[in-house]
Amino acid sequence: PAVDAASLETIDTSTAAQGYFTINDQSGFASTVKIGVTHDSVTRYYDYANGTACTYAFENGNGSYTITVYHNISGTSYSTYARSTVNVTLDNEMTPYLISTTEVTFSATDAVGTKASALCQGLTTDEAKVIAFYKFISSSYKFNKTLANQITSGQITSYLPNTAKMLSSNTGICYDLSSLFAALCRSQNIPCVITKGYAGKTYHAWNKVYVNGNWYAIDMTYALGRNLKSVTSIMKCGSRISTYSQETDSITTVKY
Repeated sequence: PAVDAASLETIDTSTAAQGYFTINDQSGFASTVKIGVTHDSVTRYYDYANGTACTYAFENGNGSYTITVYHNISGTSYSTYARSTVNVTLDNEMTPYLISTTEVTFSATDAVGTKASALCQGLTTDEAKVIAFYKFISSSYKFNKTLANQITSGQITSYLPNTAKMLSSNTGICYDLSSLFAALCRSQNIPCVITKGYAGKTYHAWNKVYVNGNWYAIDMTYALGRNLKSVTSIMKCGSRISTYSQETDSITTVKY
């Protein structure tokens, strides 16, 4: 792959075949750092926890990716600190939707994996497991309007979900809810992706989950507080997601 000097220490793409790369920015830069991932001329942006090793999935499948680390200069102005281009050939096309990353963190033995196992006890199909996760989150959490307003107003300029923290809480924003849902699914080897885009004029995060050979769109934020005891099929977990726009992933054949 093509690299620059800074990226030799910052961007690790040696795990590309396993579906992810690692950013470890030790430049000591104190302001906000953003990660840009360009594939097929489309760039997705991710937040980064300064000074730590953060992992991100190659969510658009095989092909050439350019990864850029941006440092904030002032306001909304950023400069390029490191850049690397890598050609990705995945071991398995579903790998990026099954792995643990900074955005979707879990293990077989951590709190998230343990909770997923408990929720799935006695369940034999992926559909039944997804419905169990859907009912659990929709009945256990409330939307955090305060945090959402702090982010949309610019008071908070960088935010990454923490699945373990979310699991032990009772409130979160759409990003937290979709991250936890994805982590529960992936811990049971069910492919799931966080999708970002717009619900009307509001920037939003929801999920797409792969069950029985199809991708299904699910919005956990929409599900909060609704009476879902009668949900018996994954199609019942859908909402008005077909009206959402500017989705950031490459999964286009979806059931709603």
